[in-house]
Amino acid sequence: SGRPSPKRYQALPHGNGVGRACRQCGGAISREALPTRVYCTKECKKGARVRKRIEATVAAQGMDATPEGKATTPPSANRAAKSAPAKSGQGPHVETAPQPLPPGLVQATMAYVDRRLPPGVAPRDGWAPVGPWLLHDLLGRFQGDRRFMSVGEEYPQGSSTAGQHWVPGYIGVRTVPNDDGRNVPWNQEYRGQYDVHLWDKSKALTVEAGRFPTAFEAAQWYDQLSIAYSGSRRANTNFTIPDSPQQTSPARYSDTGTDEGNDGKYGGFVLVVLQLLRKEVQLNWESVEPVDDAEWDHWRESLKALAVRPRSPDLMPALMQELRERMQWFVTQLRPCVLFPRWHGQPLEKLVKDTQECYAVGQKSDHYYPTQSECTTCLLNLKGTDVGSRNRHGQWTAEALIRVIDHELISLAAVQDVAKGGPGLPAAQAEQDELAKEAASNLQRILAAVAKEEEQERKRQARGDLGPPPKRQRAGPSGRTAKIGGRGGWSKTQATSPLVPYQPRPEKPEPAIPVGLEVIVVGAGVSGLKAASMLERAGAKVTVVEARDRIGGRVYTTTLDGGPDIGIRPVDMGATFVCGTGTEPPVNPLYEYICRLKLRTRVKHRDGPTGNQWYNAEYKALDPADVKAAEEAYEGLLEDLLEEAERARPETTVQQMVDRLQQMHSARLSEEDTGLVAAYLSDLYIAPMRDLSLRGMVGTGYCGDHELVVGGYSQVIQALSQKKLSKSDPARPLKDVRLNTRVTAIALPPKGGVRVTACDPDGTLRNLEAHAVLVTVPLGVLKKGTPTFDPPLPPLKAQAITELGMGTENRVAMLFPTAFWPSAPHFLRPVAGRYTFANLHALGIDRVLSAWVRPAYVPEVEEWTDEQTLADVKSVLRQMFGQAYVDPVDYKVTRWTKEAFSAGSYSYVSPTARKSDYDMMGLPVSGNAQLDRSIACGGSRLHHLVRLYFAGEATHAEDSYTVHGAYLSGRREARRIMSWWREFSDKLRSAPEESRKQRRSVER
Repeated sequence: SGRPSPKRYQALPHGNGVGRACRQCGGAISREALPTRVYCTKECKKGARVRKRIEATVAAQGMDATPEGKATTPPSANRAAKSAPAKSGQGPHVETAPQPLPPGLVQATMAYVDRRLPPGVAPRDGWAPVGPWLLHDLLGRFQGDRRFMSVGEEYPQGSSTAGQHWVPGYIGVRTVPNDDGRNVPWNQEYRGQYDVHLWDKSKALTVEAGRFPTAFEAAQWYDQLSIAYSGSRRANTNFTIPDSPQQTSPARYSDTGTDEGNDGKYGGFVLVVLQLLRKEVQLNWESVEPVDDAEWDHWRESLKALAVRPRSPDLMPALMQELRERMQWFVTQLRPCVLFPRWHGQPLEKLVKDTQECYAVGQKSDHYYPTQSECTTCLLNLKGTDVGSRNRHGQWTAEALIRVIDHELISLAAVQDVAKGGPGLPAAQAEQDELAKEAASNLQRILAAVAKEEEQERKRQARGDLGPPPKRQRAGPSGRTAKIGGRGGWSKTQATSPLVPYQPRPEKPEPAIPVGLEVIVVGAGVSGLKAASMLERAGAKVTVVEARDRIGGRVYTTTLDGGPDIGIRPVDMGATFVCGTGTEPPVNPLYEYICRLKLRTRVKHRDGPTGNQWYNAEYKALDPADVKAAEEAYEGLLEDLLEEAERARPETTVQQMVDRLQQMHSARLSEEDTGLVAAYLSDLYIAPMRDLSLRGMVGTGYCGDHELVVGGYSQVIQALSQKKLSKSDPARPLKDVRLNTRVTAIALPPKGGVRVTACDPDGTLRNLEAHAVLVTVPLGVLKKGTPTFDPPLPPLKAQAITELGMGTENRVAMLFPTAFWPSAPHFLRPVAGRYTFANLHALGIDRVLSAWVRPAYVPEVEEWTDEQTLADVKSVLRQMFGQAYVDPVDYKVTRWTKEAFSAGSYSYVSPTARKSDYDMMGLPVSGNAQLDRSIACGGSRLHHLVRLYFAGEATHAEDSYTVHGAYLSGRREARRIMSWWREFSDKLRSAPEESRKQRRSVER
């Protein structure tokens, strides 16, 4: 967006203005990090931790500081050694200093310091050896790292031989196993060849990567692969990377742009090539068709060159074409006698054809078989009812195809049989039968487990349990899960509560605070009511000012009246679902509160037969079997979006990435399926995808389903306004809630306190004064410039308000005399048109259907009257259901953009904004420009002048656009205000009274 990042402020005043030096490297620490930071970067902090551990090891074992007893190099010399490779016969300049550690120890993952050359080896082709590493082997990057030893150094006599097959002085170089597959320990008498093993971070194991006559050549090849896999700035190498690009130098990767995000986007390409090379090593001449040795040599050398070739988005199509040709040639050279019989004939021909159409590297989760029940890999690795369900089947990516070639195509028993002169085919058939038997056993076990779960679900529903259904927990270690978007609430993994009823933890009241605190809360939404109830319970005097004639803000439960025959139905027109209802810690605090209130919930389904009923462009119902491919493509697309978001630039929009990914998959989907995916995505977001930052719209959320609150979300609002902690807790309503009172201005007098100007229902302007004010108005209202602030808000906060977007989700809720639409699916989705229909009838709100206006049509529909909007919705329903359609008996329409006190539904990150803008929105303000700038750049927020606070969903970065985000922000600010009062109450008690006296003096 062009505005400066907070981290760029280097000249902030702090104390006497003197900065601080980093304890690790001696460099200056940026002033916004003061006063608490003692290291300039995370790398220095990590290096200091490693240094302390090594000092302790050296002291405990009585080791010398260096192997030769020489003086060590200070950190400045280490940094100098990074910038230039060592020359032959001359190491870098070393200054004598009484440092306890050898060079290279602080930067424990980089190999940039000088090392003596192996005997008889001179630098060549721009490569320069480095070392030694006096680092304990357990602290290395992986077990194959032996750079803490010198080249040629013997392993200690009498020590365990475990791990001694790794060659001292190198990383990723080992001896060749013997014929029995056992490791051969290295010693100076070893005369065999050397294998290269590359560390695969995604699988946490080593990958065989080639065989060489000398350890030096193997180390060179390892470095080339490491740079190609991780990028030159992240590679963990044996030798330095030359500054000048040469033909054999890996430094050229930094010129192609493959360094950034190389691990996930291009690193997989290297691993696929290595898997193909490794498979060729497992074969013998009897396993392949008779061809000239030169052809195999050419195939092998071309693959090695392909593995380390520079890569970029522009070069990848040509590289993929070459990889396809190498894979196809390899498959066609295999003799039928070493293939599993199920691949003979047409299946093998199809595999060769699909190999030619391989369109991308793909992901580790890509599988070639169309479904999980046909996938041998999945069936042989099932360990529970959910294992393999996250895999993407029916893919033609390089990852999927190499999995077939490596694990499912060739029978190793047949390869061994033909090597002994046998026919091979009987051995292949026997191995296939054994694997099929194991897969069938796993499948039967998994089907039995699924049937058991379904039976438990039927029993649960039969006894009237409307709470969350049992589902498996698949959250990460943090208990939170990756999520993308807001409207649909899709998450990468979901989990819900176990079979036993969830027992929420009791909420403990906040400890009392010193008497006298006065706080004004602007806005009676979820965040404002949560903060007001906590503050008032703690002993503060709270005044809640709300511009509407009701409390709740964007939580708005209305009623549809069907008369005496049908009755009244409560319907949420704003916030509707609790997002994330898993019961494994950490549990969504809002869901815990709902459970303590003993409110009932219903799970919303977005997938499968109970999730959606699709309609084509002519509004005719589609068979669920016909949309299965589209739903799988949609799930895969969301997975891709989550992965791409981690390395996308902030200004990359969701639409740009979706177009790029769909272009890659275009050959796989029909035109109709492409339209279904586009409709899915349109319903996922709060705004058109061209207006959304991909990186900004991805975050973490609480695990679990999304559930509707039976009876309406307003029950939560009422409980908050009554300060109830649970259902049994007595109601104690907030003492001072002023409705129809609009705040027009907020002033922060120089001497402390706050002055809030509010317009009463009769139009009279009144000044309200307090120690602090909490602003919880929606982002859309702040974007309109109301209320005004004196002094103006800090520039970075004002910039965040401008750059963040506000989306709108309008609805037309209708109550019908009869439910003429399908009763099971939770959503009725036309591929085209202005609306998606939420089947609230399936969620327990009898005979109610709600039309959700798609984001692209919100501006148009908001200009219509209620009658025009209803007429348009009715015309769509008539086309969908024909003569079965009947008119509704009551309806309600929302226009959240035109609603003066909301100006939208909830926030989103625009391409010009950043996710950190949400954090900027939540920062408190003092009214002192110098202090506010320090706060914006990470300084202390605890100061007696800090008295303007902000809460709401747009102030909570990880849980923005959710009700629980607003709930958590209200709790956060209430605790912040209470801490502020406990610290400065003695100084602040007289501020409102002094302000009143000053105002009366001015008036006189």
